[in-house]
Amino acid sequence: MSAKLYVKTVHITDEDLLVNQLTQKITLEYYLTEQVNDWEGTAKKRYGVEVVKRHVDHHACVKTEVVGVKDVLTNKEEMLSLIKNIAKHSVTPLTLKDVLEDMVG
Repeated sequence: MSAKLYVKTVHITDEDLLVNQLTQKITLEYYLTEQVNDWEGTAKKRYGVEVVKRHVDHHACVKTEVVGVKDVLTNKEEMLSLIKNIAKHSVTPLTLKDVLEDMVG
């Protein structure tokens, strides 16, 4: 069984786009994911993260990228704190796995 809980949305501003030399506006959405695994007859909850990136390309088409990482932590509050931290730094789907590896190990 799995569930997904919305945590935060980050909109990259025009000022940020100029600094990063990007040409499209970007929206990032962050979700807490929860998986329940049966381990030797006992249900164990594990938490992960999903990042969704949306932007409009030069043809006015909405492009979406989604990356999720399951089974990161067993403590929900710690996972929420981690997600808020990666949202604060506008972590994208492309860099999510590397950032988590650096933060969690």
